[in-house]
Amino acid sequence: MRALIRRTLTGLLVGGAAVPAAGVLAPPAAASPIACPPATSAALAEFFDGNLPGQLTADRVPGAVVSVAAGGTTAFTKGYGLADTERAVAFDATRSLVRIASISKLFTWTAVMQQVEAGRLDLDTDVNRYLTGFRVPDAYARPVTLRHLMSHTAGFEDVITGTGARDAADVPPLGRYLADHMPARIRPPGEISAYSNYGAALAGHIVSEVSGEPYDEYVQRHLLGPLGMTRSTAAEPVPAALARTWPAATTPTSPRRRCTRSPSTGCRRTARSPPPRRT
Repeated sequence: MRALIRRTLTGLLVGGAAVPAAGVLAPPAAASPIACPPATSAALAEFFDGNLPGQLTADRVPGAVVSVAAGGTTAFTKGYGLADTERAVAFDATRSLVRIASISKLFTWTAVMQQVEAGRLDLDTDVNRYLTGFRVPDAYARPVTLRHLMSHTAGFEDVITGTGARDAADVPPLGRYLADHMPARIRPPGEISAYSNYGAALAGHIVSEVSGEPYDEYVQRHLLGPLGMTRSTAAEPVPAALARTWPAATTPTSPRRRCTRSPSTGCRRTARSPPPRRT
């Protein structure tokens, strides 16, 4: 019996000693990453055609438009449902404008950096240096800077009231809106990131102040125009030529809701731009 126990213990010790050695000498092979299939127009059409119409019906959504970018190109664009329920006008990827909401901020941040490169703005200077019609109230012994606005760390409270209007006449000039709707500073700048639409709108207004151009005209002249984005706008109200979402024989309309802070959420565009005209 003692001999059997000795043989068993010896086998366990030898086996136990061999385990870590085997692990060091023969590490498991890394699994190959799973590659995504190419985003072809046919595959995307099959997916969206098979899923989106049913979801629009189930959720009682009149219409939508899809645009998919892949490999540096637009792989797929298509409208679904209705862009205008009163006139039964189909959603058209080339004609139907949609608000791109917070994607508008990309234009604003680009405009800020253009002015930084031009030497008119500094990211770490008190924004009050650039404001002429109103001031950001002093608080916490620290000024608000453009870097704070761009990183959503200015410390403003978030306010939704007053950000929309039903008629063009109810949309005030951007500077006046910002002065009349200044949010409270509720935390020191640079400490906590809290999404701020007011901060982005203020950054767009500062671009206007130092460039001498209204925000929508600046974006058109220095961003949309050079990029050939002919079916995009930062203007409010929308220009009549872009407000048309159906054939030219009918009367154009404008969106029901107007935006009072275009640099933050107000830009609009179609999912696809028409091909350039041949001259």
